Amino acid sequence: MTLLSAQNDREAFSEWLKARGSRAVNTRTSYQREATRLLAWLEEERKRAHELSIEDVHKYFDFLRDPPAHWLRPRKPRRDEVLTPTQLLIGGLKPDGIAYARTVMGNLFAWLQAAGYLQWNPFKLSASPSTISRTSQQRFLDLST
Repeated sequence: MTLLSAQNDREAFSEWLKARGSRAVNTRTSYQREATRLLAWLEEERKRAHELSIEDVHKYFDFLRDPPAHWLRPRKPRRDEVLTPTQLLIGGLKPDGIAYARTVMGNLFAWLQAAGYLQWNPFKLSASPSTISRTSQQRFLDLST
């Protein structure tokens, strides 16, 4: 049983955005960007969300790391320049960006699974992309001077 009346992935993703992306403008913008990328990739792959396997998710991460030329847009498009629906990236994502995409898509798929739209969440089962570890900067106020 599904709790969503969505007829396709685009409608289902939109419902998730309404439910989870309304916390802050930046959150909504970021979630929408990630959802739009995945929807465009799914369309290009001729797949639907419920068909994704763990291998597909890893293929998606590889794609984000090294997107094909037709997915790249100019850093600053001219006002009169018309972009294609797939021109969603200005370059490959760094490990932290891929890890963020995995987290957001994992949350999306968990929500869709809880709503009964999906049976499984391949993003939660996928390998975590390596990220760059950063040492935290420690600051303190020296009161002895």
